Amino acid sequence: GLSVSQAMRTRQFWLLSIAYFGFGLLLQAIMVHIVLHALGLGISSTAAANIFIAIGGLNVVGRIGMGFVCDKTGNKSAIMISFGLMAAAFAWLLISKELWMLLLFSCIFGFAYGGLIAVQSPIVADLFGIRSHGVILGLTVFIITIGGAAGPVLAGSIYDRTGSYNPAFFVFIVLSIIGFVMTLLLKPISEEAKN
Repeated sequence: GLSVSQAMRTRQFWLLSIAYFGFGLLLQAIMVHIVLHALGLGISSTAAANIFIAIGGLNVVGRIGMGFVCDKTGNKSAIMISFGLMAAAFAWLLISKELWMLLLFSCIFGFAYGGLIAVQSPIVADLFGIRSHGVILGLTVFIITIGGAAGPVLAGSIYDRTGSYNPAFFVFIVLSIIGFVMTLLLKPISEEAKN
């Protein structure tokens, strides 16, 4: 495996970091703003709270389901599927005006979110080995946290400027696609990079 400094000098570390920064941003933007969006559509606060229940429940299913995908097709495939599902969920969110539509969004988003969490540690081990796995994984989580801090601010700022969350949802589609592409570009680290 690679040391932390060796890992940070690889292209793979930065591709993964960009992808997971976007994930953190998307996750926390939705967790902070989705109920506000639902209330803006005229959905009651009690009904809107069910959105969180759906996200949480499908998050668990996503962790198990995408863990199974990891075992069968590899970690990279599972991350790409998860980002693809997120892009589709945000595209659906653009046209969602009723509670059942938001709940469907929440199910897809929650499953994808669970998948990205499930793959986080295995992809770090795949790419960088286990020599410094804990520290490299910790850096990845830190990067997710930075994205998570930026997400609600970005979504709120877009809403304040436009009076709608739809422009933010377009940005989220783009970020999901960027995460997909960054993952697609991941390749095994060459022996030269390990020296």
